[in-house]
Amino acid sequence: MRAGFEIRVAVLALLALQVITALGAVVLLARTGPAVERILAENDYSLAAAEAMERAIASRADGPLAPAERDAYDAALERARENITEAAEHPVIIALGRHRDALVAGDAAARDASLDALHALSQINRASMREQDQRAKQLATGGAWAVVALAGLALFLAVLQVRRANRRLVAPIDALYAVARAVQAGNDLRRCSIVDMPVELAAVATTLNELLDARATRDAMGRRA
Repeated sequence: MRAGFEIRVAVLALLALQVITALGAVVLLARTGPAVERILAENDYSLAAAEAMERAIASRADGPLAPAERDAYDAALERARENITEAAEHPVIIALGRHRDALVAGDAAARDASLDALHALSQINRASMREQDQRAKQLATGGAWAVVALAGLALFLAVLQVRRANRRLVAPIDALYAVARAVQAGNDLRRCSIVDMPVELAAVATTLNELLDARATRDAMGRRA
């Protein structure tokens, strides 16, 4: 394999891993944020409906609800009925609907039962919001560790590429230099070992060996003459 190609492959591999790491973090945040916001908005919508019903009930301490309060209560109950997001909300909404007529008519027991149901509805949605907040934190923590893992993998691959570069590039160049210095010092038998090196360095080593062989042949012929 050519040295230039090896270097390009190593650099591109590391860059690709860095891009994957960055995109992974962006995708995680992009998918987690909107989902959590949607769930929180739905729960907040139900909470607002429960508060509207409580205000309608509180507007009349006893006796039947006035038409305006009745309409406000019915509208809020309908909003809550259409925005059920938790399984636990079903029986609560059913209970509110069951007590509606008696509540509007001013029944005290229906009023107390409806207030208890509204309190339960609020608690259910607040618990759901806390759960989603905890889940979002867990996803964020998991995403952070995933990014750390990818960064660690990038570091590991970088170390491997450095070691490969030392073995395939630096070590052969050092070997060529050592042969040249040995011959310069008088060791005419020293030659380059052409093993596990890029094509360019192998060609240099082969050429150097040929030059040293030719020099040794000339020296031998000169001594015989």
